[in-house]
Amino acid sequence: MDSHEFYIVEPAKLTFPTAGMSLQTRRNRLRKLVRAEGAEWVQIRMRGPEFLAAVEKLDSALAGDDSLTNSVFENSPGQILTIGSSQDYEPLFGYYEPERVRELDWKLRSIPNPVIEHWRAEPNADNLGRVLYAFRSTFAEAAKRGYAIAVEHQ
Repeated sequence: MDSHEFYIVEPAKLTFPTAGMSLQTRRNRLRKLVRAEGAEWVQIRMRGPEFLAAVEKLDSALAGDDSLTNSVFENSPGQILTIGSSQDYEPLFGYYEPERVRELDWKLRSIPNPVIEHWRAEPNADNLGRVLYAFRSTFAEAAKRGYAIAVEHQ
């Protein structure tokens, strides 16, 4: 079973010199910093494809441009890691800058109740509910603090 861990973290705590470091070394350093400096907020145990499907469904409800989905898997502070799928490091890393956190927090809170009620009748309602809770609760707290969100996948 895969694990997706949401951390609330101050962006300044995730900076370090990267000259001469491989992408995997950078990824390992980010993991250590996130765990040492961040507050683990929510952990979801869900297979990767199921998690992806729920995030994509949530992204579509936000009338987004897939940035919610893309950033949960392929983003890092200051582009420490390459954006896009890469075989140069494992596992993928998700990140939302404080400005994006504020914007997405508002959008997540604005999902109409009828949409959520419709989701409850769908076959994968439990997965979608857990993902919605993870995003809403983490984004609300990070927005309140003015912090970023890092997402670790294992």
